[in-house]
Amino acid sequence: MRKIISVILVCCVALAAMPFGAVASEWIDVIILNQTDEGNRHATVRFSDQRPVIIDGRTLVPIRDVFEQLNYNIDWNADTQQVTLTSDNNIIIVTIDSETFTTNDVTHTLDVPAQIINDRTMLPIRALLESVGYHVVWEENITSRTIIIRVDYRPLSVQRLQFAGYSYSQIQDILEQEVIRIVNEIRVEYGLPVLTFHPELAEIARYRAQESTDYGYITGHISHLTGLAHTAHARAMGLTDVWVAGENWHGGRQTPQAVVDSWMNSPGHYEFIISGHSTSRHSHHLPYIGVGVAFQEENGGSFNFNWTLWLMRPDSPW
Repeated sequence: MRKIISVILVCCVALAAMPFGAVASEWIDVIILNQTDEGNRHATVRFSDQRPVIIDGRTLVPIRDVFEQLNYNIDWNADTQQVTLTSDNNIIIVTIDSETFTTNDVTHTLDVPAQIINDRTMLPIRALLESVGYHVVWEENITSRTIIIRVDYRPLSVQRLQFAGYSYSQIQDILEQEVIRIVNEIRVEYGLPVLTFHPELAEIARYRAQESTDYGYITGHISHLTGLAHTAHARAMGLTDVWVAGENWHGGRQTPQAVVDSWMNSPGHYEFIISGHSTSRHSHHLPYIGVGVAFQEENGGSFNFNWTLWLMRPDSPW
């Protein structure tokens, strides 16, 4: 089970003594909380020298001490005064003293810019974490005079990505790549080789998802465009070097994790992902993957989703 990471920043402050626009450092602690099947585990971040601060109501943290524990690689460019934070799924670029930053090429606005304090790069934690799918909540306990910033990681969803400013096609890219990541993570757990992303197969998968959203799903994986399914459809769509291909389809699930969970709980779909069985009854390893997703907002703010996962082999195993 994939770990869910939460970050709790506990800000112990003497409220009467600290104006909200002031800088406070010695009262702020950062705790990394890992939620696993075995229970919750936490570790307090040890700051080398500079501690987190509050400036104009926003919490800035020393970049390296915190973000490395969140599995981000950190690159500092002294010439451009830019920090680049890179994880498996995200690239965040922050410029010192700038009122904007980018996450995966989407520009976001900062209330308080990143800045250098005591020779340490300090980043506004709330804006950055919300841009990559975290939810930040402030809780104030007057009795104990503490401020708690709790950052709970939530699954990728259209609503959260739209709020972060991503376009329809960008959201498709993010959700599709997340499905591939989850599938390959599962295959590694089973001791199987990871699947290789195939861009042309991904285009076919996305078209199939979109036409299912626009016109409805036809039993048997039949395409509205070609009247064909699986290998024949892939060839008709221009993937001429395909030897055998197959498709998993699902309608309704709202997140990548939910759709993969549904496939893994369905014997036929599970067999396709794990063993590479295709509808043409070949059971040879299908090493290439392409995923498609399409969605349409319905009344009440929910979405009609269609997902497709394609696997294919370009050459005969014989």
